[in-house]
Amino acid sequence: YSDYSKLIMALTSIGIDAQNVGGHNLFDYLSDYENVRMQGINGPIWALIALDSGDYEVPEDAYQSREEILAELLKAQESDGGFSLSAGSGQMDVDITAMALTALAPYYEENSEAKVAADLALSWISEHQESDGGFCSSMDTGTESSESCAQVLTALCSLGIDPQSDSRFIKNGNTVLDNL
Repeated sequence: YSDYSKLIMALTSIGIDAQNVGGHNLFDYLSDYENVRMQGINGPIWALIALDSGDYEVPEDAYQSREEILAELLKAQESDGGFSLSAGSGQMDVDITAMALTALAPYYEENSEAKVAADLALSWISEHQESDGGFCSSMDTGTESSESCAQVLTALCSLGIDPQSDSRFIKNGNTVLDNL
């Protein structure tokens, strides 16, 4: 179901109202929250990002409100600040943590719980940055990938953090952009 969320974001970015695509409201697919959650925290993360991409309203018949999705996301964070695909698995991942940060970004200033969670996740991301500025995804057997870098860049920029000047994200003089 994260594909529906990503389609909503893509359409919104080109000026199409995802609530009326050929007479179809694409958010109807996100109303069935059990299906959204089927792939772990990834589904709720992308559903929240999709809702916020156009400041859309949650459909009236949806099982979850925006606040409930946010609460579920906050609850999924591990004690060290990272997020994993399956909450409580102990397998924190840079990509999932960065995606969660992107979803938390719109709430950072107004929601104290989101701010605390985002700050903790930022520390976790910083601690897991490699000396060459890159990142390794645990879901990808610990190899550095451009996807991990892109997810972190998206998260940092969503929070208004300059990845080229914030000392938390410069390792041995290398930024994530240098690595990418």
